[in-house]
Amino acid sequence: MSDAEVQRSESFTSREMESEMASDAAFVTRDEEIFQEVKSKETDFTFKIMCVGDYTGFGKKGGFVSDYIQHRPLSFYHKPTIGVDFYLNFIKWSDKSTKDEYSVKLQFWDVAEHERFLKMTSVFCRNCVGALVFWGPKSPSPLGSILKWSEKIKEANPKDANISMVLVIENIPTSKRGKPVDWIGPGKLIESRVLLDEFCARNGFVGWFQLVSREGEGYTGVMTKAVDCLVQSIFKQQNLGKR
Repeated sequence: MSDAEVQRSESFTSREMESEMASDAAFVTRDEEIFQEVKSKETDFTFKIMCVGDYTGFGKKGGFVSDYIQHRPLSFYHKPTIGVDFYLNFIKWSDKSTKDEYSVKLQFWDVAEHERFLKMTSVFCRNCVGALVFWGPKSPSPLGSILKWSEKIKEANPKDANISMVLVIENIPTSKRGKPVDWIGPGKLIESRVLLDEFCARNGFVGWFQLVSREGEGYTGVMTKAVDCLVQSIFKQQNLGKR
């Protein structure tokens, strides 16, 4: 290859990298702009929700939440969480018994899973009313590792706080042609869905939901159901919505 061809190749690669970096920067900037736009919006209720858990094997907890809020497919680029990150979402919630409708601000606190931040988790979790606890069958940590996070949340709040918790299982294929891990059944990580239901109920989780794709019902749909389940439990546990 001639010197001129090498220079053209290097120039093209440089422009390509610059384009990708500019796209990533715009992605983060837009999320931050949205955060600033909505953070002061008035609502009937404000719920502080923790997003905790060890590394699931794919993406970051805040990324799952951010992409769910923006109704977009799972993104590959999200800035790393250092300590804690914040995400806001606003929803309308209807009380099924009274038919009243409420505006609710959801404050999602994404806590870094790194060991050095574990001691700060108790500080971050104070005054929360709910939590999304993440785990995945591709994670190097066993399912039981979610209990250290649920205990941290309980320790940070009064014994009668009744913190609602939902387990979100990240089982998204690592490639477009891949399939979710088959981890439930005889001889596998857990013997049956019934045992998983019992495990969750025994340890204070009001439900579990599994992410199985990067977009559509297996991703955004599942996240929506998980958050709805959590919000419904918060209203019940905190005895809210009765005017």
